[in-house]
Amino acid sequence: MKKLNILLLILTGVVLTFCSNNVYEDSAKYLVKNFDKNYGDCGEASNNCVTISIEYPTFTYAKNQTVVDTLNERISKMILQPVFQVKSKSLEELSDTLINDYKRFKKKFPDSPSRYELERVVNVLLNQHGIISLEYAENSFLGGAHPNSVRTFLNVNASSGRKISLSDLLISGFEKRLNNIGEIEFRKVRNLKPEDDLGKSGFWFKDNKFLLNENFLITQTGLTFYFNDYEIAPHAVGPTEVKIKFAEIKNLINPDGLLAGLMN
Repeated sequence: MKKLNILLLILTGVVLTFCSNNVYEDSAKYLVKNFDKNYGDCGEASNNCVTISIEYPTFTYAKNQTVVDTLNERISKMILQPVFQVKSKSLEELSDTLINDYKRFKKKFPDSPSRYELERVVNVLLNQHGIISLEYAENSFLGGAHPNSVRTFLNVNASSGRKISLSDLLISGFEKRLNNIGEIEFRKVRNLKPEDDLGKSGFWFKDNKFLLNENFLITQTGLTFYFNDYEIAPHAVGPTEVKIKFAEIKNLINPDGLLAGLMN
């Protein structure tokens, strides 16, 4: 019977990976699921195919059941983001939307080579000391001049399920100092001198003044901020990742906040 159940999961396009991730007492537990679907000739040399690959966690346990429900709801919204502005209630519907658009394109242009690709992955990058941090990464090519990619982060309070903001982690009035540190790291990553003008260097900051965004990840050693393609610069420049170590902002960290456990 066990073999039959596994076979049924594979046939429906969903594969479960069991994760042993309860290293810490306050860690949540989850399973990793995979959804894969192809349409057309998907050989390596073929340009007439649709490939869809989705990997995501499903949380099964936390001390507070509300946290489990909230996390799974947020993850569902991530992996079911609309394609071609069409909303989907399931991964099957999402894949059908993509395949049907591909069929329409091939019917209109039967001799035109075309390969649609959609890859979405949600990773659990931190699961301890009252913090659950998720990374959503998408790579796609759905026609157009070039492939597209996006990467976003979500940090959740493991006790309440509430989204964590910077103000939950840092002391009041942190913004100016944090942005100053962030700009130093940004200029290092982008090989810019302190005197280089951001606008003339190709970056689109409001009023030509550096500002960290809200797309940040909590790690074991610091905070990572990520600027996606087209967010602050043209596609040719690409995305930018800025890492700030806790040691650099130790005077800004709220001693009674969630980061205290990581700092210790």
